[in-house]
Amino acid sequence: MPPSAWVIACLVMGVAGGLDLVTTATTISSGFGSMMTSIGLPVGFGTILGQLMSDSGAASVIADKMVAAFPEKRAIWG
Repeated sequence: MPPSAWVIACLVMGVAGGLDLVTTATTISSGFGSMMTSIGLPVGFGTILGQLMSDSGAASVIADKMVAAFPEKRAIWG
């Protein structure tokens, strides 16, 4: 589902729940803002760590070890 569909669904549910359109939009934006405040740093640090692992070759080593841990016909699970 595209992000715009989520926003429209939130607006419909807010209005159907008895809020006016402005209050619904304000509630959606404050909820999204507080969510991004709480998860923004972990996502950012995870992105940086993932890029460092990719650039150093560590991601390939981890993937090779995981694939090697499974039998050949089950390698896709690794």
